[in-house]
Order: sequence, then structure tokens, then C-alpha cells
Amino acid sequence: MRPLRLLIVVATLALAIPRAAHAGHVLEAGTGFQNTGASRDIRWLPAIQGSRKDLPVFVGWRWLGERRLYWAPYARLDYVKFWSLGGAGNLLGVTLAPAGLGVYLSRPPASLAPEQRRRRWFATLEINFAALQLGGNATPGSPTASAIPDADAYRARLRDEYQRTGGISAASAITQFYPFGEYAYVSISVPIQLRVWNQVTRRAGVGLFFELTPAIFEWQLGGQASSTLSATPAYGFSATGGATVVVF
Repeated sequence: MRPLRLLIVVATLALAIPRAAHAGHVLEAGTGFQNTGASRDIRWLPAIQGSRKDLPVFVGWRWLGERRLYWAPYARLDYVKFWSLGGAGNLLGVTLAPAGLGVYLSRPPASLAPEQRRRRWFATLEINFAALQLGGNATPGSPTASAIPDADAYRARLRDEYQRTGGISAASAITQFYPFGEYAYVSISVPIQLRVWNQVTRRAGVGLFFELTPAIFEWQLGGQASSTLSATPAYGFSATGGATVVVF
């Protein structure tokens, strides 16, 4: 099934979940670590050789229900600094995730009067079944490396060595910080987030979150395998965390 068709299906199911009459808004900022399988046409495996090392940073908004079970969509602006044997760059993107479901691990706010919520701790667990991210490399010509005057020729040499020997020697891998080139992508992921916050006032709270994404599937837009999407997605995973502000 094409990724966009899957997104439409899960988004339709998510929108069918009734929305609570009262809900809050969450502002969050986070960072962490991400490992992504080789993109483009270099067929290396994630977490082994040639995989892309990503440093994600994001700011976002979330819908937060007050009942035990609630609809949990979110949106984010994303920045990712990455490097790999295939090159390095800076990705800018946006994430839209309508197909989320959340549950309160603590007593939900709906069971408490507004004044009773003050100085109380709350905890939620949320999962999104299809977070869609669109983005691209904002710096296709950098970082520069004087030892690699032709990035495409260097990648072709590494690819040939990998196909002949099944690996890349340390002598051949001059650096991972050279231009990755033009790159646009679409990805679908399944993030799971644990959030804990203290309701400082009747309306506002502050806290922390930890997010684990065990499955990220990334397709190159306009890849060589297709006029629209590359045939085989790069697989990845991530762990992030950060600060959050909750406003009811």
C-alpha cells in the first residue's frame, strides 16, 4: 500500500474518534538521536555501515484531551543535522500527525474541578499510527571537503567497493562530512510519547516528555526508481525528549 493511501485510511479513522468538549494545547520543544538507513541508491543497512546519523531538533503543537481516552493529533517544524558515508546536510521539514490516540496514566483532568488541578501531577501516554513528514536538504552543496572534489564520483567509488567486497575499508572512507546533494523526502513513522507535567496554575502546566519512535520509513521524492517515490524506503528509529508547556 502506498504511504499516502495508508495516511488517508488512518486519518479517517482518527477523525471518527469523538472530540472532548474541553481540551488543552501542548507546546513542546525537543531533541535527541535518530538512526536512518542509507538513503538514495547506496544499499547499506541501518545501524551497521553507511547508515545516516541524525540529530533532530523540533518545536510542535499537540491537542490534549481531558478525559481518560482522547484524540491526540500534533504538528511540528523539524530540523535534522545528518551525516553518513553518503554525505552530510541539513534537513528542514514539517510533520502532520492526525492519527493519534492518548490515554491518561494519572487521574484525568475531567474528573477534577479546575481548582483541584493546581499543583497536581499528570501523566499521559500517546501513540500516533502514521505521522507524515515532508522535507528536504536545505544545504545540498555543503559541508565542503577539500579531499572530495567530486561527491558523486566519491559515492560511486564507495558503492563499487561495497558491491565487490561487502564492506568499506577505513582507508576508503575519507570523511562523512561532504555534500549529500539535492534530496527531498516523505516519511511515515509511529511515535510513542510519555509526558509528565505539573499543573502550576488552573490553566497552565510545565513538564517533560520522552518519545520513542521504533519505526520510521523514509522515501526519496523524485528518486531514480520512480518519477514520484523511491521504491524501497530507508528504515530508521529515534529517541527524543524535551520540555513541554500545557495550557487548558
